[in-house]
Amino acid sequence: MIILIGPSASGKTSIAKELIEKHHFKKFITNTTRKMRIGEVNDVDYHFISREEFLKKEKDNKLIEYTLYNGNLYGTSIEDVSDDKVLIVDIN
Repeated sequence: MIILIGPSASGKTSIAKELIEKHHFKKFITNTTRKMRIGEVNDVDYHFISREEFLKKEKDNKLIEYTLYNGNLYGTSIEDVSDDKVLIVDIN
């Protein structure tokens, strides 16, 4: 697993796309409590879950990291970890 950490607009997504296209890594799909935007697909762009479900995952220690950003929760589930994925994490 490769973890790309950096501030917004630092190039993390561009690097991840290269790793996925040229080195056959898979995109790590994280959880969020925010609403889906037009064109996004559940379980492709994010796992869109309720705030209650997110907080239960947190309480049950099922997240390896999480953050609050613009009033929404984002986090990475332990169950999704594998060696062939690229995870993008904001520096916060």
